[in-house]
Amino acid sequence: MIRQFDVFPNPSLRSREDAPYVVVLQSQYAGDLATAVVAPVYRAEVAERFTNLTVHIQLDTWDFVVSIPELVAMNSARLRGKITDLLAHEDDIRRAVDRLFTGF
Repeated sequence: MIRQFDVFPNPSLRSREDAPYVVVLQSQYAGDLATAVVAPVYRAEVAERFTNLTVHIQLDTWDFVVSIPELVAMNSARLRGKITDLLAHEDDIRRAVDRLFTGF
């Protein structure tokens, strides 16, 4: 089962070099849907400048940026090989999502 805040390898060959991962933002309680809402996880050195709509994270010893404004619905079947989860960053991610949709 895919869960909210799970991190997977980016299945898009076009963007994988700059954004090697995606993080699932859709709740697992949304039901058995064919798609999942994800945000790209960019390598910090290629990410746009940090804003209140991005979240800085570390995976192992590497710096990354979760880009909340670039949400996309992706076929859930393409999300394979879970790397980790970002539950430790849940509050920061939720705040960034709230800012995107409510401005606060």
